[in-house]
Amino acid sequence: MGKVSKFIFNSNDSALYKGKEILFFIVIAYFFSVIVRLLLLFTNNISHEMVLNPDGYLYANYATNLLHGKSYPLTSEYMAGYLLYFIHKITNLDISIIMFYLPAFTSSLIVAPIILLGRLFKQIEIFFFASLFTSISIGYYSRTYIGYYDTDQLNLFFPLLILLSMVGVIKRQNIAYIIVGIASIFLYQYWYHSHKAILFAIVIFYMIYVLLFTKNNKIAKFSTFYFAIALLNSIYKVEYVLSAMAIFTFLHLVLKNRISEKILTIILAALVLSIFTVGSVKYSGRFMQYVNKENAQKIVTRSGDVLKFKSALATVSENQNTNLELLSTYVIGNIFFFILGTVGFLIVSYFYRAYLLFFPLLLIGLLSLKTGVRFTYYTAFPVALGLFNILIYIKNFLYIVFSINEKIIMVILKIITILLAIYILNSNVFYKVPVLIPKNEYKSLEKLSEKEKISNKDYIFAWWDYGWPLQYLTGANIVVDNGRNDKDNYFISKTIFAKNGKDAYQNTLFTIDSFIDARKKGYEYISDYIFKKLSLPVENLDNYILNHKSKYNNRKYYVLFDDRYLNILETIYTFSNYDLKNGETIDKNLILVGYNKKCSGNNIYFNTNGQSNIMVYEKGNGVVHIDGNHIIKISKYINANMRQNDKVYRSGDVFAIDYKDYFIIISKSLFNSYFIQAHIFRNIDKKYFKIVSSSDDFIVLKLLKGNHAK
Repeated sequence: MGKVSKFIFNSNDSALYKGKEILFFIVIAYFFSVIVRLLLLFTNNISHEMVLNPDGYLYANYATNLLHGKSYPLTSEYMAGYLLYFIHKITNLDISIIMFYLPAFTSSLIVAPIILLGRLFKQIEIFFFASLFTSISIGYYSRTYIGYYDTDQLNLFFPLLILLSMVGVIKRQNIAYIIVGIASIFLYQYWYHSHKAILFAIVIFYMIYVLLFTKNNKIAKFSTFYFAIALLNSIYKVEYVLSAMAIFTFLHLVLKNRISEKILTIILAALVLSIFTVGSVKYSGRFMQYVNKENAQKIVTRSGDVLKFKSALATVSENQNTNLELLSTYVIGNIFFFILGTVGFLIVSYFYRAYLLFFPLLLIGLLSLKTGVRFTYYTAFPVALGLFNILIYIKNFLYIVFSINEKIIMVILKIITILLAIYILNSNVFYKVPVLIPKNEYKSLEKLSEKEKISNKDYIFAWWDYGWPLQYLTGANIVVDNGRNDKDNYFISKTIFAKNGKDAYQNTLFTIDSFIDARKKGYEYISDYIFKKLSLPVENLDNYILNHKSKYNNRKYYVLFDDRYLNILETIYTFSNYDLKNGETIDKNLILVGYNKKCSGNNIYFNTNGQSNIMVYEKGNGVVHIDGNHIIKISKYINANMRQNDKVYRSGDVFAIDYKDYFIIISKSLFNSYFIQAHIFRNIDKKYFKIVSSSDDFIVLKLLKGNHAK
């Protein structure tokens, strides 16, 4: 039975592949990954003159500033900007074009270290298929498709390169792999600002593995010290780390033949214990923010009051707790194959013990159940690896135990693999790419910059998703963006839902002026400046805003309203509908935004955000049925598309707005809010605002300075 078991659990390639053949596998896998991403051009009406991922425009701003002579430190904050800058200098292509196409080519690089790992394990074919499925996994694809420029494009490549070096050290005992590993660690640290927890997990797991499972391998044991020192670059200056590495290299050369493996093992055990104890705190901070998503950000005022501001992180969909079914979809497309692949990975780790080095990637993905789908793509590789190993084991088992024809088994397994690939590819190729700023708006904003002669002294006010793109397209300054919002979302939301034009004007002036003053005084957030530096009582805030007079009349202020605000309108409102002292909702004003609107006879059918169930609005009697049970009685129906067929049903304060593909149910007080009136109905208070750019989808208002507090 021992020989039978050995045969069943053997997935080595029948023949050893040579260098050119391995290169062929890499090239095929690479172009497969690239082409799958480029296919979006044919299934979506997208171009480089659109904003698909707002995060990328932070780096576009950095690249633009570099081209204009500004310099930035070589840190992870700016490295993606430097990449755009250098490619532009080499190719002279427009930054927006580079940003649009580059992710397809950089993200596909992951296939190289995966297939090279297959060479070390003598499992080229299995790792080849694992590389294909990892590259097209929905979790990875959805963060690396064309137009999605962000650090994700290389966030998996560098960890895989680090793991390649670690496996190479163990299996080949070649010091060259240590050099590759150190370089990969440094590159990962300088590329991804949230690398600490991931890198710590990989390095500490490697150290434990070497401690427990390697014997008569001094190179592996010495490598752990090099990797541990490289890890310190995350929290200490690089010159200190390089000095420590130079000192250790000297000691290594002097002591490598004098120190016994037993002593080396004892030192390694002490090192693992100390790094694990200290590092678990030092390296987990950013990751724990995703695990422990706080609902409120707190400020302690000078008087000792604690103010609570709604946290943005808790409202971002990709950071919400997920379930096993969704996790499975993002990793391998199906919960059955996810479980099979995970179990397969654990089984194969018994026979190929070095597979355990990939366990941190599996763990990071499993933690997505708590951190959200953002990190699921780290798990795609070990699960795909486990899946293809277990399929080979099943084939061997059926062949040796039940004597089923091997060719028949292989045909069945190939069909299963192809069907799974088609399912995943279908989800990717026909993925409906979310567009934040469409082409017409993109071009209009570029022209606005020229028309209004906007400079970096001027400001454009918008919800934080729009921050970095607006800065890039108009050249104006911004108040909030994807990286800096949280506590200040209170002021943005308060302005968007101002009760009239005058209040909106005063809130905009106050928010932008306070932002400028806060920066001058060294405060990052308006809220810290207002409530800590100025010690303004919360209960006096509205009166203070109403009487605020701007001292920056030489600066131009603009406001952007956009249809896509409606997609998150309920969320935007929660930030200001919030008691800062007790952190509770102030009122129960109704906002219900319907999507996928379909009209049929006398009814309108729609879905609401986060809900798959269909809701029905009955035009005849003015009621909305939710879940077939709950009923909302509409007081007034307004057709914002045609401005006719409006209908009053009854007295009350619940309004329904029929607007394009949206069906909005809203309280009367919020119906009168400035966003609804200015954007949907174009009711502009011309005493305070002037329309400077608009289309059916968006509107840009310019504040008429000097009219405040009148």
